[in-house]
Amino acid sequence: MSLRRVTRREFIENSTFIALGLPIVFGRPYTSLAAAPAGGPDLPPKSPRATLNFNSDWKFLREDAQGAEVSDFNDSKWTTVATPHSFNDVDSFRAVIQHGGGDRGTYKGLSWYRKHFSLPAELAHQKVFLEFEGIRQAGDIYLNGKQIGLYENGINAYGIDITDALHLGSQENVLAVKVDNTTSYQERATKTTYEWNANDFNPDHGGINRHVWLHVTGKIHQTLPLYYGLESQGVYVHASNFDIAKKTTDVTVDAEVHNTSGDRATVGLSVAIVDHSGRIRAQFKGDPVDMVDGKKSVQTATGNLQETRFWSTEDPYLYDVYTILKVDGKVVDVNRLETGFR
Repeated sequence: MSLRRVTRREFIENSTFIALGLPIVFGRPYTSLAAAPAGGPDLPPKSPRATLNFNSDWKFLREDAQGAEVSDFNDSKWTTVATPHSFNDVDSFRAVIQHGGGDRGTYKGLSWYRKHFSLPAELAHQKVFLEFEGIRQAGDIYLNGKQIGLYENGINAYGIDITDALHLGSQENVLAVKVDNTTSYQERATKTTYEWNANDFNPDHGGINRHVWLHVTGKIHQTLPLYYGLESQGVYVHASNFDIAKKTTDVTVDAEVHNTSGDRATVGLSVAIVDHSGRIRAQFKGDPVDMVDGKKSVQTATGNLQETRFWSTEDPYLYDVYTILKVDGKVVDVNRLETGFR
């Protein structure tokens, strides 16, 4: 099986859209998922994709505000916060509990988050996705005054394709989220309440309580692992046919690819496995796939990894697995996953 050690947060470095030839416009670093080492003559190419940490500089109000989804709403007096954030951090467990049922004094109701941001005009030919790793309990999500999403899960990450809703260039974007953490909240389609609310072991502390990310990819790209919202599965790496004595294993990559280029394309998937010293230890590719516009396809490639350092508690060794898409010999996407094999 494959073992992940780190989250995307640990990939945030002082590299930005430099890989895309774009300026820094947020005052916070971007990161390419194909971080160094990459781009040398014997190494995987740099990635055309990038991920922005979207956690900073949210405006917050712990009450309902009529019209707060509108772009020109005045939020200048709201509190500035960063996500992950809970608006129950100020009222939780302030008194000793001397009864059954846990903490009963927390705020349950509506609150608002708003974020102002700009994106360079060069992104006009890219795809842009918004990811919420989690919201508690529900959230109506607006971009530039229009509702673009509804989160009603409380646990899972949620993805939205915001490409067509964005303003690019000098015009500002405003992202607004109305969060509801009332215990009696009902899913709108089914009128079902959230079954796992419990003040003693799972109190519904409200807020955008996990990380927020902005992903930028090309029109032909490997999808994000965000089935909730985007209905996409991302890239999956797994191993088989282990020979411990000979230190070999077969590594298989299943990469879901989406063609949104507006035209038919023949897309090839190749894989490079890189060790900690930056050396490529295995390279292999799958069969090219002819994809019509709008099609999603899971492409598979399998190859043998020799002199494998198998993951263990005594030697928790991890590799970088780069998955590379090419169309007509041109690299259109590179994704990196850090994983171990055992």
